[in-house]
Amino acid sequence: MIAVALFSFGMQAGVLSWLLSFAPLVYLGEISYSVYMTHDLVFQWAARFLSDQFFGYAPGQLWHVMAQCSLILMVIALSDMLYRCVERPCREWARRRLATRE
Repeated sequence: MIAVALFSFGMQAGVLSWLLSFAPLVYLGEISYSVYMTHDLVFQWAARFLSDQFFGYAPGQLWHVMAQCSLILMVIALSDMLYRCVERPCREWARRRLATRE
């Protein structure tokens, strides 16, 4: 239901249309499956191996915020590599494979 509303409002000219066509949001949409695949691995790794260094600070403290931001950047970097090295080549391979069957 939300997707239908976003689609219908996104097709019209306006703030929502501009926001949905904003390049960083489009990029996050392209790598969203890779983000889904990597985010838990990164945060589990951080919780297991870096908990004392990164998570020993109270939420809201500068070091805690910086640690969370660095983990988010790590997720985006790994997701970008996964998208470029695995997901996109597999999609192109599948398209070529399906195109030859027709």
